[in-house]
Amino acid sequence: FSTDCIKNDSDKSKARLALRPCGWKLQQQLWKRDGVKDWPIEVEAGMLSNVATTRFNIDSAIPRITSAFQRDWKLYTLSLAIALTPIPLALFARNFVSFYAIPSASMEPTLLRGDVLVVEKLPGAYQRTKRGDIVLFNPPESLSKIITNNGSKLSSTSLFVKRIVGLPGDQNIRLDDEGNVEINGESAVG
Repeated sequence: FSTDCIKNDSDKSKARLALRPCGWKLQQQLWKRDGVKDWPIEVEAGMLSNVATTRFNIDSAIPRITSAFQRDWKLYTLSLAIALTPIPLALFARNFVSFYAIPSASMEPTLLRGDVLVVEKLPGAYQRTKRGDIVLFNPPESLSKIITNNGSKLSSTSLFVKRIVGLPGDQNIRLDDEGNVEINGESAVG
């Protein structure tokens, strides 16, 4: 509402405004406290402070937020907690789980270029690793030099995606002419 169309200040303060409460809680409080049952009620404009003259007044933001928390502090606290919960969870979880997109076709047909992997980074991964698992690792410096010498680029965060074939204790790993892998004289599966 506005009394800007009234030129005289004394007339502005005497203007009668019809008000209706914005929420059912305020309406309920007015019923209990003042016995007001008929809406809208009429008040003189001079009874209202300048802060309360509009919902969109910057000066009224802090009092509105404060009164909202006083009225429904449980609801607002719960809402704020629910809204902020993902932030610490994401910061905590990124130390244990990450997403990686496959940048090349080196693992086809198992993994295609553009596939996204969910990778666990929990401690003890080396002890749980077995033949056939797919792992991500930082390339050794010698392999990085070969790649950059061939004209490809690697960033400092580039990881390699490969399947584990040999394990500690394997004596004889061979790749035949047909591309089959033999480990210790037996055909590798996977």
